[in-house]
Amino acid sequence: MRKIVLLIVLSFLLSFTVGCFANTQKDHKTLKKKGVELFLLQLKNQYNSVYEHWDELKLNTVKIMDKPLFVENEIEIMTDGILKVNKEFFVAKGEGIDTGLLSEDNTNKTLKYEIDGKRFEVNQSSNNFLYNYYIHGVCVVSDGNRIIFVKQNDFNKAYAVGGVSGVERKTKKGAIGIPYVLVVDGKRNELGVIKIGEGDFAVPEIFDSWTYMGFPDNLPNLIPNASTLSKEQTD
Repeated sequence: MRKIVLLIVLSFLLSFTVGCFANTQKDHKTLKKKGVELFLLQLKNQYNSVYEHWDELKLNTVKIMDKPLFVENEIEIMTDGILKVNKEFFVAKGEGIDTGLLSEDNTNKTLKYEIDGKRFEVNQSSNNFLYNYYIHGVCVVSDGNRIIFVKQNDFNKAYAVGGVSGVERKTKKGAIGIPYVLVVDGKRNELGVIKIGEGDFAVPEIFDSWTYMGFPDNLPNLIPNASTLSKEQTD
């Protein structure tokens, strides 16, 4: 009788252990599948003002793209300050798809840019054309193992005054770039900016009908360099 009871107990313990192990393996696979992903934002076709866009930049509610820019198997290292991927980043100057500050006209255009003295062109309908952040006129292009951030507007002081010479305008330094959302294990972890340059953004005065074009100050900046996105240190 004791042997029968002992066998029943051992059988129960064995099935319980196997079940726990299977669940652990399942959870591990789920977490591994989710991993770390970096998403760009899903923009509206038109905004009433830039402030409408700035107001929607909230980590838990802002809309992100259906597919990430980088998935787990493309991210080699992630620390508090560095994201290393198996791609190489380039920042280029370009033109052709800067459609204005607030709206995208949805017509098919060709982006032209230059890297190391070589000229490149990519049509907006191409699979290599990944993204257009028309708020700042910055496009993202994939070319083999390269990710290219194409800057079409320098946002310099001449631009801040509309190209009118002799006009004084108060400006503020700020990042030129693209906002991102970092997702870790299926949860939104960080909202920030991939910074590809710095501009002089005009500060609106009391009777101005337009709005400040620089990013909100509270967003962290990631700087692309070689194959890493490094968090910019602030004072």
